[in-house]
Amino acid sequence: MRVAALAGTMLLGACAPVIVGGIATGAITTAQARSAGEALTDAEIKVRISDALLQQDSTLFSQVETSVTEGRVVLLGAVSTAQDRERVGQIAAGIADVREVINELIVADRGWRDVATDTRIDTEISARLLGAEDIVSVNYDIETVNRTVHVMGLARSTAELQRVTQIASQVSGVQQVISHVLLTTDPRRRRDNT
Repeated sequence: MRVAALAGTMLLGACAPVIVGGIATGAITTAQARSAGEALTDAEIKVRISDALLQQDSTLFSQVETSVTEGRVVLLGAVSTAQDRERVGQIAAGIADVREVINELIVADRGWRDVATDTRIDTEISARLLGAEDIVSVNYDIETVNRTVHVMGLARSTAELQRVTQIASQVSGVQQVISHVLLTTDPRRRRDNT
């Protein structure tokens, strides 16, 4: 996933990808529960966190995944020490427009088999969500760390959220599902008319 993000960043200088990306972003944000401005701000936050981690420590950069929804940052991955976990949380909290940091980093070694299993789980859950007619899958971000699935995003209803977590829990290899999802009616959501 990180390679795709870096490759995407390198392509930003070319005109064609920007045009295609703008069209795709417009189509996606139409279905999203957050505005295009909020989606853009979240993408900027994610880039700033990645840049800050890369500047601090390239190893941390490679170990940490971030999910950002309306300024709420969820940090995921496995780091080497408790000090690294704390440092990443502090870096994320210091980024402009971050409203909340949920630090789900674990202190553990993740081998290539663990990463492969987690990637398979992510892919399978994402495919199932995409195929579910009663779920707006673009509103959810799925990230698995050591077989624990973290669901982030915005749910239209409690029923939709329950369906998402049910689908995630039924995938082979999943040990636990943790939801960081807010309902679209939750008062903690950012309301800034962007």
